[in-house]
Amino acid sequence: MKRKFSKIKEANFLKKSLNYKNIKGTVYYIKFGSNIIPSFVESEKSKLCIKNKDYVWFEFYPNEKSYLLTIMFDNKLNIIQWYFDVSKFADGNCSIPYQDDLYLDLVITPARDFTVLDEDELFDALQKKEITKIEFDYAYDVLKQLINKFAHDFNCLLNLTNYILELFAQETSGKNIIKDF
Repeated sequence: MKRKFSKIKEANFLKKSLNYKNIKGTVYYIKFGSNIIPSFVESEKSKLCIKNKDYVWFEFYPNEKSYLLTIMFDNKLNIIQWYFDVSKFADGNCSIPYQDDLYLDLVITPARDFTVLDEDELFDALQKKEITKIEFDYAYDVLKQLINKFAHDFNCLLNLTNYILELFAQETSGKNIIKDF
């Protein structure tokens, strides 16, 4: 298991509480400035910029849940992707938010495709005894819940994202992504 800290130190940010239907937690609005080093993810087919000047991320730390959701937008507030980190524990209420990462990640694209990442890291961590078999199984249980809740019910993900955008309407100029799909 590895402890990962929020990106708030790299950018301007605001913090707000979220209470949407049965989902509660803390959301950070993060806008990257000109001093940021661009970040890219590559697949067999493309190279995608996920972090650059004026890009916006929302880091959502749900209460009593075992994941961190990062919603990534480009500099025109076009959605890039939803990125879920499966965690043993995530805390958005401390001075620098963090999560105890359980390696598995779920990425959902605006095209409604989803990909599971870093299964090899999870297996390696188990073999090296960095995590227990219980934590290994728990990571997959959380992943299955995320796929069922968000990948298989894309409207739930869109509605949550729009609610977060409404929370930060002043910062996002009232942008609503459902209208843009």
